[in-house]
Amino acid sequence: MAQSLQAKIFFCEPYKSYQKGAIENANKLLRTKLPRQTKIMDMSQSKIANITNTLNDRTMKCLEFKTPNEVFFERFGIQPI
Repeated sequence: MAQSLQAKIFFCEPYKSYQKGAIENANKLLRTKLPRQTKIMDMSQSKIANITNTLNDRTMKCLEFKTPNEVFFERFGIQPI
């Protein structure tokens, strides 16, 4: 997968959250939609897709105020669905 996406892979050391700030931020955003007690197996696919789309359509400063979806589709020359 890393080769096909031309992405570098970084493995963090266990229990060192400071090494994975972006992941910790993403988890915080997910927790606003999915509290810890949420059972994902009980959720519909459309609900999960809605949450995913909401998060991927947020502008991000690190992406020069573009959304993750915009960057992904531009990078790979894919037309959004």
